[in-house]
Amino acid sequence: MAPGAEATERRALLLTSLDGDAELTADAVRAIGIPAEICSSASELCREIGEAGAMAIVAEESLSDEAVGQIATVLQEQPPWSDLPFIILTSGGRSTPLTMQHFHLLETLGNITLLERPVRTVTLLSAVRSALRSRGRQYELRDYLSERSQVEHALVQQAEQLARSNADLQQFAYVTSHDLQEPLRTIASFSQMLSRRYKGQLDGDADEFINFITGGVSRMQAVIEDLLAYSRIVNQPGASFSAVPLSEAVEWAQQNLRRSMEESGAAIICGELPAVEGDRVELVQLFQNLLSNAIKYRRPDTAPQIRVDAEHNPPLWTISVADNGIGFDQSYAEQIFVLFRRLHDASVPGTGIGLTICRKIVERHGGKIWAESQPGEGTTFRFTLLQAP
Repeated sequence: MAPGAEATERRALLLTSLDGDAELTADAVRAIGIPAEICSSASELCREIGEAGAMAIVAEESLSDEAVGQIATVLQEQPPWSDLPFIILTSGGRSTPLTMQHFHLLETLGNITLLERPVRTVTLLSAVRSALRSRGRQYELRDYLSERSQVEHALVQQAEQLARSNADLQQFAYVTSHDLQEPLRTIASFSQMLSRRYKGQLDGDADEFINFITGGVSRMQAVIEDLLAYSRIVNQPGASFSAVPLSEAVEWAQQNLRRSMEESGAAIICGELPAVEGDRVELVQLFQNLLSNAIKYRRPDTAPQIRVDAEHNPPLWTISVADNGIGFDQSYAEQIFVLFRRLHDASVPGTGIGLTICRKIVERHGGKIWAESQPGEGTTFRFTLLQAP
């Protein structure tokens, strides 16, 4: 609040053609600590209201047609939060029909209180205090609306900045898919050529260096592919969901993982799975990532055993993917979903992006995902999805 604003917002403006009546009323108001100013005309009253009016006390005899028109115009121009309090001192039974019309007009535009003269001083001052309390709440509403407007403006700016950031991310994905993969393919091609043509012809260090190059290129290509998948999940607009049978999603995921399943001897057992509301492609990717994770983190010399089940807790289905792999300490159960966060060294393949993609997919479907595990005792991933209508 600006300096002096509180005093301005508590003041009373008086308009009456009876000078003695105006002075007595002003003195009574000032006696209770409220500034009071006497206005000589309706024009002056309206000017003072327009600058910083708190309330007004007007005598009935001052409400000519011209004065009522001026006051009505000021009231109509008040901001939405403002309902300017007016106390009108009436002449009781001597009020004319025209005056009553003036009262009704002003009552539709402002916060009008009629006090019939002769009015007791205590009654007038009580009405003044009540009017100023009402006016104070209006100023609080004004301040609240102003603050909310500033917050909304800041949110709009943040939304615009976020939209620009998303556009930059999409551009980054384009650059990654085209400008970075091409030189990687070149490096991979020539390193493979070196390996085929000169393997065993140079010393052991050279063969090892070539293997480092081809291995590094393969890992980088995997990271780029996973980043592109993550970017598509994060930046694509909301999908049009439909009923998706999860048994079909698991079957398609297995088809995509056929080679790694055959090499590892993995067995996948599915319980009875429901149809859920979701995006078919994303749900296939969700199961593919979780099944692939179970195959990669298997115990040495032990074929992966993976079981997929569902439990109904209307309106949600809780889906579980349990394996007999190497497991992990439960204290890391949240970290495994963080981008690029891996719990194992490079001897275990992976980019640290797959589980992050899983979380994004589940969250886009309005669910949540978590993991339960112990070292050497396997891992169970659980996530919730909405049942199909």
